Amino acid sequence: MAIADTINSFFGLVQTGGSQDIPSIQALFVSDSAGPPPVPNIGLTTGGPQFKYQSGIADLFNTLDKTFSSWVFDPASNPPLQMTSGSRVAVEATLTLGSVMNTWAPTTVPATPPLSVIEPAQGNGSKLPVCAVFTMDPNTTRIMNLALYFDRWKLGQDLWDKAHPAHIDK
Repeated sequence: MAIADTINSFFGLVQTGGSQDIPSIQALFVSDSAGPPPVPNIGLTTGGPQFKYQSGIADLFNTLDKTFSSWVFDPASNPPLQMTSGSRVAVEATLTLGSVMNTWAPTTVPATPPLSVIEPAQGNGSKLPVCAVFTMDPNTTRIMNLALYFDRWKLGQDLWDKAHPAHIDK
């Protein structure tokens, strides 16, 4: 499988109409290795939570499923902007989240404001641009690291029900 095939398979599993089948998503990532750095790893923005190892990948996607009424992660179309540098590929994408159904509470990382302080509320959602940077293992063409760069605080503002918590906009 080529690097492009792995990335296309990833988006096929997490985009609109995809299966969001967590074991199939995990299979696209390398096996656990303490590193340094530890792999596989999915990082949410600079300074955000780092979901490490296969258990962290499952935790991230399970938390998305439990927290939001719906979610999709789509590459931009016509065609998506991609920048490639060796084993790194950046893809322009969009993260769309439905209303908050449960508190954001992953089990493998600490609470991560602003998402962790938003109480469940009906009717709010978000659609954010994301730069997805894949670092691939050139030997296996599986994903070692996925860095998702987006505005966590804008996401918090979009999802906030404007009543609780009152401090999120200050």
